[in-house]
Amino acid sequence: MIQQDTVIIGGGIAGLWLLNRLRQQNKAVILIENNALGGIQSIASQGIIHGGTKYALTGQLSAAAKAIGEMPQRWQDCLQGCGDIDLKAVEISAQHQYLWSTGQLHSNISGFFASKMMKSRMTSIPKSEMPEIFQLSAFKGQLYQLNERVLNPQSLMRVLAEKVKPYCLYQDMIKIEKQSNGFLLSFKNHPSIQVKQLILTAGQGNAGLLKQIGMKQPKQQIRPLQMLMLKGNLFPITAHCLGTSTTPKVTITSAHEQDQTVWYLGGQLAEEGVGLDSKSHIEKGKACLAKNLSWVDISKCQWASFKINRAEVKMDGNKRPSDVFIEKNNHLITAWPTKLALTPRLVDQILDRLDPIANATKDHDFTIQSPPFARLPWQNIQWETP
Repeated sequence: MIQQDTVIIGGGIAGLWLLNRLRQQNKAVILIENNALGGIQSIASQGIIHGGTKYALTGQLSAAAKAIGEMPQRWQDCLQGCGDIDLKAVEISAQHQYLWSTGQLHSNISGFFASKMMKSRMTSIPKSEMPEIFQLSAFKGQLYQLNERVLNPQSLMRVLAEKVKPYCLYQDMIKIEKQSNGFLLSFKNHPSIQVKQLILTAGQGNAGLLKQIGMKQPKQQIRPLQMLMLKGNLFPITAHCLGTSTTPKVTITSAHEQDQTVWYLGGQLAEEGVGLDSKSHIEKGKACLAKNLSWVDISKCQWASFKINRAEVKMDGNKRPSDVFIEKNNHLITAWPTKLALTPRLVDQILDRLDPIANATKDHDFTIQSPPFARLPWQNIQWETP
């Protein structure tokens, strides 16, 4: 049996960020992941490091917007190598994002975007300065530039994981037992680990882990999405199509794959695709782009759909949490970041609540088989030909 001071379960963005912070302090901690470093939900994100602007699309700043407002600067510091974690090596997919409307914006939204509160984040772009995709005469709406970066999720996860791979154990647990002085973790092909302090950052996996431990709280909710992807000779862009709610009609992020551009589609389109079969959802996606980007030729593109669950703390009415969630129960911490961009805030709160962790006087004396790296959604699917 192995004695371990602190164990993190879950190798997505939250677990990797926390492990990096603790290893910077030379703390005795390991992370256990049974799938891939980068997680499931984290690697499937669109990589948007937003500061809450999209939560303000109704013309006012919501609680969610206020909670996430400081995050772009926290990430910017890291990307420059002077923040919590050195992320200078992370690939930046886009330096800024665009928001476009297909017609006249409602007056209160236009006024809000032009207000003093939003001027540092949003810039209205004249026709002559618009990117090529919006230069065509068929575009009759308004375009705003949102000064918030978009990261390549795979690059982000790899940079985070490379720094701490010697402390990431690739194992599938078969049992967790609660003990008076901590927890006993049992594995099929690895010695048991007796741990004093356990931190759950396993996303959707938290629910099953809590059940094993015998914990009825906190409860988890799942908000599913069905993302769409199309690949072809497309203009690379990161943009949100404005609607009348806090969720854009569609959010497009771009990536390069085999000399082609992949558009990854989220937003309201992904939410409304839940329950549809792949073929029906792809048709819905084509109709959405035909209506909101009618001047873009997508007739020769390949399409695919991808289902992913967002795991969060249980809220009344299945509402979206406005902030991170963390709960401590004796020597157990359960955490959900809610949004990728909120991860630094989540880890701050975990660090504030941790039991004291001993410094590692020596590295662990058991063999570590590190997990593989997670792959992006469009690297794992079968494309449908036009």
